[in-house]
Amino acid sequence: MYSDHQNFQTNIPSPLLPLTIFLAALLISFSLPAHAWSDFKLSDINHDLKIRDRFEIWNGYNKKAYGKDSINSSGKKQGESNDNFIIQRAVFGFSWEGKYWAWRFDMYDSRAWGTSLKTEDFIKNKGTDQEYVMDPYREYFEPYELYIALKGLGTEESRLILGRQIIGFGDNRIFGPGATTNSVGWLWDAARYSLRYQENFLDLWYGQTKRQDPDSLSLFSKHEYQGVGVYGQWKFKRLMTLNPFFSWKYGRYYNNNKKEDSYYFGARAFRTSENGFVYDITLARKTGRFIVRHDANLDINAQAYVLKLGWFFKDIMFSPKIMLGRVYASGDSDPDDGTVKTFTRPFGTTDGGHYGIMDLMSWSNMVDNHVDFRFEPWVGYNLRMAFHDFHLDKKADKWAYFGYKVAANRYDHIGNELDIILKCHPVKWLRIMAFYGHFWSGDFVRRNDIAHNDADRMVLQLFFEF
Repeated sequence: MYSDHQNFQTNIPSPLLPLTIFLAALLISFSLPAHAWSDFKLSDINHDLKIRDRFEIWNGYNKKAYGKDSINSSGKKQGESNDNFIIQRAVFGFSWEGKYWAWRFDMYDSRAWGTSLKTEDFIKNKGTDQEYVMDPYREYFEPYELYIALKGLGTEESRLILGRQIIGFGDNRIFGPGATTNSVGWLWDAARYSLRYQENFLDLWYGQTKRQDPDSLSLFSKHEYQGVGVYGQWKFKRLMTLNPFFSWKYGRYYNNNKKEDSYYFGARAFRTSENGFVYDITLARKTGRFIVRHDANLDINAQAYVLKLGWFFKDIMFSPKIMLGRVYASGDSDPDDGTVKTFTRPFGTTDGGHYGIMDLMSWSNMVDNHVDFRFEPWVGYNLRMAFHDFHLDKKADKWAYFGYKVAANRYDHIGNELDIILKCHPVKWLRIMAFYGHFWSGDFVRRNDIAHNDADRMVLQLFFEF
């Protein structure tokens, strides 16, 4: 049913892929006719600096283990439950844009002070010859965006983008960088063609995603995933905006020798309005297989959806907006039947409040029923309050974010979460965000003896842009 990617490799060695793409872009740009260079002036080069400082207080859990004893899903103590720390991310670089082409060169650096979790705590496939690092807190002096774009290919707004780039669309749930923590989750070394006409577009690309390893430069290290992406947008006046998508995802080293060869199909439809009815619906299906060895593969058959309905009262005091929602991702009721029914995201973010601001959940084996209120108490201030009710879709499957799994299969209520988030933009160069989240642990956590405590998270974030 599926083409055999078992021995699939790009002809270009993975560590050389970003350099190869960028050098190809340089060759193409130098082959442009002379008039394409006529508008290039050194004085038109832009430079920018963005610094984000965040102060975090975690109580009752950390990013690798839930509970005051910090016992992870493998039964070992990992970090401390009262994990209080400071993180900082700086992005700095240069860019230029002309009539026929453009380029950007940005570096970024992310640091963490005080966290009980070290880089060693984020090693995947530890103890094997396929181990690699995905550290969400630290990454030192990495290329953030490093590309050349050729403009006007098809329409005036269309472009071909070659090199290191951020690829994100819509709410970043399907394709998105995942940058809310500290280091950036999905950064692509890719070739992307973006066909655009007014508010409509169709983007197609092939590329590979980099690791998050502070001790190695990603330009010279292997890339864990390669993939193809397609994402489009068609606006139907005020009725709907439609975003169809497709993705192929191939993971070289996934879950101790299992290689992922998966396909995603689906669409997002939403309506935004300054006043009145709003909605946001995403449907996604995952197929393909996990390659275990030449004579034993596991088929994939999973699905997920997002359903949000609400109303925006623009003309009422504080301009309130209320949304009722349900987020679903399938789990696997029988892990031994040869078919994987657990949904996992393609190349989208898991953080940033999609599944609660405390980052206890990911879009896998979950049901999230929630209500979301948003207000504008003062001009330039936005207050959001949300309540989530989290359950497992299938009791026989695991709590995806932490990996806890219970043999008894008796309970599915993970817990409830309350989020309070305040954002403001007091001056042009400064944005402030503060939030508090409280989690009441449910029967799956308490009665299965994973832990017997609730949890809290407090954050103050300052974002400077120059």
